[in-house]
Amino acid sequence: MVALVSLLVVIALSLLITRIAAVALTLTGLSPQIARFQARSAFTRAVVVLGIERSDDTYLGAPTESTRLHRGDIVTVYERRQTLENLHLRPADARGEQDRRRSQAQHREHLTTQ
Repeated sequence: MVALVSLLVVIALSLLITRIAAVALTLTGLSPQIARFQARSAFTRAVVVLGIERSDDTYLGAPTESTRLHRGDIVTVYERRQTLENLHLRPADARGEQDRRRSQAQHREHLTTQ
């Protein structure tokens, strides 16, 4: 029983923290959708994309998850160094693709439980 109550408290606090962060981000001028996405990404320790500089010198700040990358884009991210190193070392083969899909599924699972 204590474990269940503890789990519910942790979930409630997680929801509260991400909502507060999303509200704070909307106060900086971000749309509610982007603010929610960025807050959840930061909370779940996913790689947070801060912006994308396109090859034509345009800059997209705080892109959404539906934003597509193009050849020549420069992506500015925020993440723990170890996570970025793991991405850099991921092989460009079927095993690397499997790792990518597993990471993506874990991230989606975190977002849906928030």
